[in-house]
Amino acid sequence: MNKKLRLLTLTMILTLSISSITGCNFFGKKEEEPKPPPPKEYPNTSMAEDKVAQDFIKTYFKNLFSNSTENYTENLIKGIIPESVINQISERTIKEGNNNPEIGIHMPRMVEFGNLVILDYELLSNNNETPMIDASYIGTSGDSFVYYVKVDAVAKGLPLDVFYDNYELVPLEDNEGMQIYKKIDGFDEGAIEKEFDRIKVRLKYDVEVVSEGASYKILTQTEANYRTKLKDRIHILNNDFIDRLPYLNLSVSNEKSIYEREGALIKAFFNNLLTINRERMALLRNSWELDYLDFMDFISSIGINKAEGKELLVVDDDYRDKFNILAFPLQAGMKRLIDFKAFSINVHPAYSQKNKVYIVRFVAGAEKTSNLGFDDESLYYYDYVVTLDGEEGDLKVSSIKLNEVYKTSEVNIKEEVVIEDISEEKSENENNNE
Repeated sequence: MNKKLRLLTLTMILTLSISSITGCNFFGKKEEEPKPPPPKEYPNTSMAEDKVAQDFIKTYFKNLFSNSTENYTENLIKGIIPESVINQISERTIKEGNNNPEIGIHMPRMVEFGNLVILDYELLSNNNETPMIDASYIGTSGDSFVYYVKVDAVAKGLPLDVFYDNYELVPLEDNEGMQIYKKIDGFDEGAIEKEFDRIKVRLKYDVEVVSEGASYKILTQTEANYRTKLKDRIHILNNDFIDRLPYLNLSVSNEKSIYEREGALIKAFFNNLLTINRERMALLRNSWELDYLDFMDFISSIGINKAEGKELLVVDDDYRDKFNILAFPLQAGMKRLIDFKAFSINVHPAYSQKNKVYIVRFVAGAEKTSNLGFDDESLYYYDYVVTLDGEEGDLKVSSIKLNEVYKTSEVNIKEEVVIEDISEEKSENENNNE
């Protein structure tokens, strides 16, 4: 017995010894101190020179984007350096690359992107009217400084069906097997101008800058794309160097104002929907199933199509699709919606100048009748896509799509931009819930 006790004691002592050694410092090995973050790289000269190079690059892209893609067609297919930037191009590039289609100077070009074919670009500016061009120093390549450049722009384009109806592929004379899109005979400029839409994009370029005399010059400026040869760049589906940006930037004051006006319109419409109780919903369903005129008459009679005397809705013959009866918030088993506990409106990624789409999410309290016959309140989470249509200043809700609705215990909607009511006054219809 004593022998077993001594053995157990010895084992415990050894275990504690090893634990203390490894706990403090495993086999005596010192812990490695965390390495400091690498310093920000600048050209071999100085931070001041980096600023000069960045300003030069920004001026270059401002000049490059002063022309439309169609004006650059010949420059693209023949490799001709545009007059707008030739003074900013290095002597080496002009001597060795000018008039060569594979020159490393890539002009803005026609691209299919975001359900549009982009035909023109306009540089975006911040609140200080400074073009939104970001040039980040990457390193050196021989005697050149390499920069990664992001150019933010408004892209002007035609919807795909309109473009393909009005442009055709034409063979390139000096490049066998290559084709490029050009306008068809009888192209109607006036009619086509009305079809253009606009989105915001970020174009990415790799740029090499060299020092010539007392100034910087562009050695190469190529799309940040693995398919950079002419035969690839004339394909409009080659768009890997472009990213889409939100159309409304809420940090820009005038764009935030647009968001607030349009959001207030949406909020006013959903406030009106609080007036639809179970009895009204039955009447609404019946009128919706009859025809367009009956539907319009009923929504007008209960006033959900107006707020403060202004029309909120635009409804056409496709109302059954755009305002599906199942998309209205009052669902089966509910007596009425009491109020919104949380409400958010966010710009949809597909939002463009003409396609004003929002994601609307809210939590609402709903009054229901329980199995025991008592009224109780439950919370429901709703997720909508809402579309606006009409002229600027006279927009109306043209479609609501209910993505999902479910019972919840959470009141808050996390990570959402929340918009308040346009005014403190409530629609007079809100008092008609009962």
